[in-house]
Amino acid sequence: MTLDDEKQRHTNSFAWCLSRCAAVMTQQPLHESCDDAKLAELAGDAKEWKQRVPNCVIWRFKGTGANSRKRLAEALMNGGSALIKLERTKSAKVESDIFWVWVVGIEMQKVPETKTSSKAMAALVVSPEWLPSWASGYGARVSWGLNGLCIVRSVEGHLLNCRYAEMVLMEPKYLQCAR
Repeated sequence: MTLDDEKQRHTNSFAWCLSRCAAVMTQQPLHESCDDAKLAELAGDAKEWKQRVPNCVIWRFKGTGANSRKRLAEALMNGGSALIKLERTKSAKVESDIFWVWVVGIEMQKVPETKTSSKAMAALVVSPEWLPSWASGYGARVSWGLNGLCIVRSVEGHLLNCRYAEMVLMEPKYLQCAR
């Protein structure tokens, strides 16, 4: 894969995920004719994010940890959404490349010591590469490991080792007033 191919894949996955996520968060129809290059520029521009999803508060997390997973779970349980940027780890066959996924659900596990609280174990995601199968509602499962590493398992059985690079959370503004 050339550098231009990798950049195009990154642009396409980001635009695909953001357009669908924004349509859900703003409760507006999906516009397939949007400019992918313009959407890719949004990745680093807070002002553009606010224009794209004006009814949401945007939070960005670099790297991963218990706090970012906790915030992901809270956001999704309260009607929010998220995008995660992953970097495929280098192997003999595949050069490192970056892609985005849209989080459509989360797997939780009860913490045995407390019996009342739970923690996020995995994100259920879709992307242009991993569309949901007819029965699952998600295309892949991202489980977290140590030091920002994660494993992506598609519903078709594909397995990727990745590094968690960034997460963007979108929460409805009305939640901010309630806190």
